[in-house]
Amino acid sequence: MSEETNKPWRLSGMTTLVILLVGFALMALAPGFKTLVEQRQQIADQERLLEIQKQELENLTAELDRWRDPAYIRSVARERLFYAMPGEVSYLLIGGEEFEAGTGGNTTITDQITVTESNWASTLFLSSLLAGAGDFEAGE
Repeated sequence: MSEETNKPWRLSGMTTLVILLVGFALMALAPGFKTLVEQRQQIADQERLLEIQKQELENLTAELDRWRDPAYIRSVARERLFYAMPGEVSYLLIGGEEFEAGTGGNTTITDQITVTESNWASTLFLSSLLAGAGDFEAGE
C-alpha cells in the first residue's frame, strides 16, 4: 500500500473556507426559505378555500334554479306546508314515521270514526279561568 492511503484525512484551507461559506449562505437564506414555505402553505390554504366556495356557489346556483321552477315550488309547498290543489283531498297521517320504519306493524287500523268524549269549548273556558287564577312563581 502506498503512504497516501494510510494518512489521516485532512481538510485543506480552501475546503474549510468553502464549507464555511456554504454554512453562512444557508444561515442567510434560511429565514427567506422559511417565509417562502409559509407563503406557499397560505396560498394552498386559500386555493382550497376558493374551491370550497366555488362548490358552494354552484350548489346555491342550482338551488336558485330549482326555486325558479314552479313545479318544484308546488312540490315543496305540498311537502312542507301540506298544501293541496283545488279538488284534491289531503290526508295527514299522524305518527306515520312508525309505519314508514316498519315498527308500527302491530297496530290495528280501523275504518271507524272515533268520537272525542270531552267538549272542547268547555275545556277551553275552564283552562282560561284556571290559568288566570293561579299564582305562579318565576321560573315555573
